[in-house]
Amino acid sequence: MSICGAYGTPRNLFGEEGLAYVYYDDPDLIYEIMRWWVDFYTKIANTVTKEIEIDYVFMWEDMAFKTGPLISPEMFKTFMSPYYDELIDAFKSAGIDIILVDTDGNAEVLLDLFIDAGVNTMMPFEIAAGMEPVKIRKRLGHKLAMIGGIDKREVARGPEAIKIEVMSKVPQLLEDGGFIPTLDHSTPPDISFDNHRCMTDLLNRPVGSFQNSRRLNNQYVSRSALIVYKETKTFVEWRSGQVDHAVEICRDVFELGRSAQCDRRDAAARPALTRLLHSRVQWKRYNLLNRRSVCQKHHQAIDS
Repeated sequence: MSICGAYGTPRNLFGEEGLAYVYYDDPDLIYEIMRWWVDFYTKIANTVTKEIEIDYVFMWEDMAFKTGPLISPEMFKTFMSPYYDELIDAFKSAGIDIILVDTDGNAEVLLDLFIDAGVNTMMPFEIAAGMEPVKIRKRLGHKLAMIGGIDKREVARGPEAIKIEVMSKVPQLLEDGGFIPTLDHSTPPDISFDNHRCMTDLLNRPVGSFQNSRRLNNQYVSRSALIVYKETKTFVEWRSGQVDHAVEICRDVFELGRSAQCDRRDAAARPALTRLLHSRVQWKRYNLLNRRSVCQKHHQAIDS
């Protein structure tokens, strides 16, 4: 379930500069917008979860630039924290226990506030902005699962730079758990297909070396890392026009996900990111293999 966040929503209404003024000039308007925000998404979650199981909430914020966030921690506490608390409590009451926030830039001073509000997963940990996942893991431990963290600039430079970038962080973070290695942003045009493939091949190496590691405690983390590797490869081949091969890989990914998580009743005993990965696998398979039926169902729902 994807939603626009407590900063992202008013930002889309006023723009970054306009919102900065509104926070000071008309705080009551922000409170009104946030009240609507909580009520709107609470109703959606309560309605949808009566029909299907939602694996996670993806919350788009993008509320930071290279050196820091676009609002202060104090403003976060005033205009976001109370509403995050209420909405995330509603999500958890509806059975949604993974709350994923996406914000580019350097939001490090806000991470503790996100965690206090109930967020347990974030992305993309943009390296150019100083969001180094190894450093953040040392400070926060496993309070926050992480997705991303591979410097897109290094991937654009070629195989040697890619190897240094990947091997300097991915093995230790995969072994520690709660980490999905991928680019720290969308794939930019200066990353070639060969360089992206080089990265995914390197990401597959640590997976094999950790298959029998006692520190993993169970098979799900290593399986999840393999799933992410194949998902990334599928994404590259999809963008490159190799649709048939992408669909074939996607079928393999789905089978891996199903074998790794055949019993959803044991969800409480598995790492949160394993469920997140499984939902991503299901989503990708559903979209690639059933795109036509999805459109048909959508039009039927509108007609009815």
